[in-house]
Amino acid sequence: MTVLRVGMALAAGHGACATTARTEPFSFDADALAAGDAGVLAAPLRAARLAAAREAAGRVELHVALCAPWTAPRELSLPPMRVTEARVVLTRDHARHFALARAEPVVAARPLRSGVWLAADADSVVLDALARAALDAGYSAVRIVPAAGAWAAAAGAATTRAFVVDDECVLLSARDGRVTALRRMRAADAPPAGAISDDALGVAARHAADCSMLELVGREAQTNRASITLRLTRRLLGVAAAALVAAALAAYSGASRRVASLEAARAAIQPTARVVGATYDALAELHELRSAIRAARTATPWSVRLAALASALPDDANFTAFRAAGDSAVIEGAASSASETLSRLRRVAGVRDLRELPAGPADDEAREPFAAVVRFHPGGAP
Repeated sequence: MTVLRVGMALAAGHGACATTARTEPFSFDADALAAGDAGVLAAPLRAARLAAAREAAGRVELHVALCAPWTAPRELSLPPMRVTEARVVLTRDHARHFALARAEPVVAARPLRSGVWLAADADSVVLDALARAALDAGYSAVRIVPAAGAWAAAAGAATTRAFVVDDECVLLSARDGRVTALRRMRAADAPPAGAISDDALGVAARHAADCSMLELVGREAQTNRASITLRLTRRLLGVAAAALVAAALAAYSGASRRVASLEAARAAIQPTARVVGATYDALAELHELRSAIRAARTATPWSVRLAALASALPDDANFTAFRAAGDSAVIEGAASSASETLSRLRRVAGVRDLRELPAGPADDEAREPFAAVVRFHPGGAP
């Protein structure tokens, strides 16, 4: 749908409405508007909307540019801060920064250069009255700015331009349609006529829609915008929550399908897995049996070791006990000389070491008992 823009500029008791084709001046009761009477602007607003509707079809927006005394833009020195913080500070300390008292001050601000801000104030009573008047006249939306912003949009990249309305002159510099420097003075102190723009009120009305700085928003509009933002946030949160639930359900469904697929695959391979497991167990048992057979084949029989030890005994010696385990054997016996007998046993081939043990009582007083632990080298014959 086509969007039609109507511009309006307001000064003290008079103003101008601009459509695409023409600009019409009008007058109104300034005291009534200051008190919040929205009806004083009903006639010029309806006339401008009807004129715009005759020029083209579409919804109509209203853009209002405020001149003195409705706003007083000025340069201010402020420390570095965010725009929202600047608005809070300037609204709280309004009487310190602005000359005119406002019943319900509203401030807009933006940084110009290092340490310098451009700020404009207005009365929320007036702003809310303008918004109500616009909606009552059938406008789809309303936006309110200082006239200095509209003049900057008209000036483009002018080094210095002067705009005189009633008894006030606004001297400003602009770049890309935005104010870069601003100074207000009495009309009597205005620069030579060559620097003064003709029909400043009409220029403000025609370029109000082009202003891209310092929007002035009344308390009612702020509340409405906050309510709309809250509703949109809740809807977005609801949509996000629904999307999250849908994603979780999709993920759960996908995971369930994957689990079912894995369970089916597992069931399909279970018979093969059981066969493989049984085969592995059988192979392990065969390996253990093979190792035992190999060890049995390579081990030296204890009978051979016992024979080797017996052959080393002196003629008057004999074994009375022989107990074998692992690679060791405990021997007991008797001989005419126990020490000589143990010495001869140590020298038997295959004996790793021999450790003497306490011997029991002798059965024959003519011979000495002996006992020892004999360790053999692993494998191989002694």
